[in-house]
Formats: sequence, structure tokens, C-alpha cells
Amino acid sequence: MGYGGYLRSINKIFWVFRGTINLTNWLEDFTYHQVAYPRCSGCKIHEGFYLAYLSIATPFFGALHRLSELHPNTPFVITGCSMGAALATIAAIEVNSIFGPVEELHTYGCPRLGDTNFAGFVNLRLNKIWRVVHNRDLVPHVPLISQNFQHPPIEVLFDEEMKNYQVCSSSG
Repeated sequence: MGYGGYLRSINKIFWVFRGTINLTNWLEDFTYHQVAYPRCSGCKIHEGFYLAYLSIATPFFGALHRLSELHPNTPFVITGCSMGAALATIAAIEVNSIFGPVEELHTYGCPRLGDTNFAGFVNLRLNKIWRVVHNRDLVPHVPLISQNFQHPPIEVLFDEEMKNYQVCSSSG
């Protein structure tokens, strides 16, 4: 579900999570009941995304550990698109708790993945969050706010041509 590597030119370890590609992923996308997130008291998270993350957590942390051994004291940048953006967000919180600070989280077309408490928790734990959204992309608008799902800030909203953008600091 992802790929990692070291970029020597800027001295950073990157991890990139891919989006939905098969029936199993689609079923995880639509398993949107909320479950408790164990690192945050009172936080709820999208069940399907959390289960998908847990299914890859062991190999992910093994690979990340090997990269950090090869490149000690190197900052982490985590990114993903669509479902991969949701997994990247969860992974960034987990890496932050286990390895140390994640320097940046970049998501592209990230669906909402937790309640307001979880969105606030993500915002407090991660220093730089950039949620990139194309104005006609449906994925960032689901699950619905009325279903108690919320994004962490900051959103970078691009227009149709991907030439102009607006930085929105509030969550949605």
C-alpha cells in the first residue's frame, strides 16, 4: 500500500501511500462507521481506513525502521492520495508517537477520516499538514460532516485548471 525512500538532495525520508485499487479497498472505503482511536481519548475514526492501516502497520514500520537506521536523525515526510491520504494521516500520527516528529504531512484528495476530536488531535500532533483538494473532487467531501466526520486544517483548494489556489485554514 505504500513506498518509502530516502531523498539525499533534501535529506528526508519519504513514505507515499497509494489510493484505492481493488475491491477490498473499496469495501474499506465504505466501512465508514466510527470506532475509538486508541491514541486519543474521545476520538473516533473511520473504521475501514483504520482497519486498512492496521493491516499494513507491521510491514510499514519495519520498512520505516530500516530506512531510519540507514539515515539516522532524518526527518519524515508522509504523503498519500485518496484512501492513501487517509492512511498517510493515520500513519503520520503513529510515526509521530513511535519514532518522533513527522516534519510534513501532504495529502491529496483525502476523505474525512475522523470526528472533530480526531481532527483536532491530528492538528495538535503534526506541525505541517497540507491537504490539497481539487475543486471538483468528490472524495474530500465524504463521509459527510452530518455523519460527524471532519478534516484537520489546512486545505489548499485548487481551481479546475489547477492554476490558482486558495489556502483555507479552517477545517471542513
